[in-house]
Amino acid sequence: MHKVPSQLASIITDYAWHPITIGHSEANTYLLKKGYHSLYLKIQTLGSMEPLQCEKDKMEWLRGKLAVPEVIHYEQDEEREYLLMTEIAGVNAADTSIQANPKQCIKLLANALREIHRIPITACPFRRTLDVVIKEAKERVRTAIKNSGFEYPSKRITTNLAPADVKKEGSLYDLAIAISILATSGENGIKRHRDFVFLGELSFDGMIKKVRGVLPILI
Repeated sequence: MHKVPSQLASIITDYAWHPITIGHSEANTYLLKKGYHSLYLKIQTLGSMEPLQCEKDKMEWLRGKLAVPEVIHYEQDEEREYLLMTEIAGVNAADTSIQANPKQCIKLLANALREIHRIPITACPFRRTLDVVIKEAKERVRTAIKNSGFEYPSKRITTNLAPADVKKEGSLYDLAIAISILATSGENGIKRHRDFVFLGELSFDGMIKKVRGVLPILI
């Protein structure tokens, strides 16, 4: 159990904490239960690639458009973000009762995608056009390199993310891009990059965070 800020602690007094281990969130996620009442709490280190502040903003914008959690509380301290949300009524897609019926699972997921695609995007404040995505990736990599103590090249940089038929999104390729930039710019600490395999998630402070699924990648 994490130590949380006093304001948040007053809201979740007497709740039992149950860690959630499914999913791929950067945050530590907990199911909080008190009697028949359930809440979800996410705790994440500041400076993560996908801030909880962004998730909060998206949940609030989607309220009334989709069945999304209601944001109960959000705050930051010097090290972490905290996001407390309600539980959505229904059954988790990872539940064994759903997995036992693949056809029903596919039907439910298809219906969910249909509902998502029905949302009007004209007033959506979260633009994910290609120019926005590229700009965000550039800033993430630049910040991580500078915070690692290296110099970010001042010249124009072109990165080839072949093969073209593989979809690129999010921060998946940030580490590979950063290593390639440092290797081609002649940084002394990266000269032996061909002798190593780099696996992990590049954070804003330049640290490489652990990721799941390393064994299948190595095999």
